[in-house]
Amino acid sequence: MPPAHRHYLEQRGWTAEYFLDKARQVGPCCLAAIEQILSTKLFIEQTYNSCLGLLRLVNKYSAARLEAACCRALRGHRINYTIIHNILKNNLDKLEQPTEVLSPIPEHGNIRGGGIPVKYLLTIIIHF
Repeated sequence: MPPAHRHYLEQRGWTAEYFLDKARQVGPCCLAAIEQILSTKLFIEQTYNSCLGLLRLVNKYSAARLEAACCRALRGHRINYTIIHNILKNNLDKLEQPTEVLSPIPEHGNIRGGGIPVKYLLTIIIHF
């Protein structure tokens, strides 16, 4: 990062520790979300606006709702400001989170197991 840009961020007081401390005040899921966001870019300074926006959601919603939204978002494979904002906007943080699989595969005699015969796989590979 160019020295002038780094100096601007230092004047603002934004560091990774600053955002981690603010997230710690909200809760452990928010802290984990900020940690994941901070680790997404090569230059950590590029994540500061996302972290700042995420922490500002406390003003519009509440710390409890932000924490619940972060917990819900952490169950997914990716996390960013937009995902958490959409969870809050659509009130998904207020829904109960399922603890078990909603549609398990039923036991049935015609359901084949996980093993696919090698002969069948070779036939597929050769034809494509």
